[in-house]
Amino acid sequence: MGLLPLIDRPRPGSSVRLDPVALVGIGWSLLACCPAAALIGAACGLVSLVRIRANPTQRRGSGLALSAVVISVVLGAASMLVGSRIRDQSEAQMISDVRMAVTQLTQSELDPSAWWTGASASDLIAFRNRIRAEIGPASVESVTITSTEFGVPTAVQFRVLLESDSAQRIASIDAELAGDPSTWLPRIRLKSMVIAPSDESGAKPIEFPVAN
Repeated sequence: MGLLPLIDRPRPGSSVRLDPVALVGIGWSLLACCPAAALIGAACGLVSLVRIRANPTQRRGSGLALSAVVISVVLGAASMLVGSRIRDQSEAQMISDVRMAVTQLTQSELDPSAWWTGASASDLIAFRNRIRAEIGPASVESVTITSTEFGVPTAVQFRVLLESDSAQRIASIDAELAGDPSTWLPRIRLKSMVIAPSDESGAKPIEFPVAN
């Protein structure tokens, strides 16, 4: 028995050419750590396979096109799984950072400015003293991410439930993300904080920075 001829190995002198879409597909597949690139790579690979099978006497590269599809699907799926895990870890880290920052602000005697950007220690200590004077040493009961605006820098807003012996208050926090080179995870830097008064008190909110 003779060997079957391979489509990807044209005979000498033939006019069969490598399908350029297969090359495009394999190029995008190598960037498939980005989900959009994975989609483009897989789509180009599939289109190339259709073009080659529709006209095998003039086009070759089915192996390359199939590789583009497989690589794009595998790398794309892996990047989505890893990306989801990193996103979950990032959100957990941000919530932990906010909890620690607010706890340090309301309960400890340490310099609270380590968690803030553009704020002096003296202003933050005055803010802490006002919180303690009005509601006492408050503990953080819960932290929720309410919105995220991606950009440079990325802005994040939080809702924090504070509880003390005398009151339960809701704090709204605006923050920015700063990269941590040691963990590759974002670290929170607080910009402003507003503690709403209880409904029946009629008191003004406790704000930092103080609104003019």
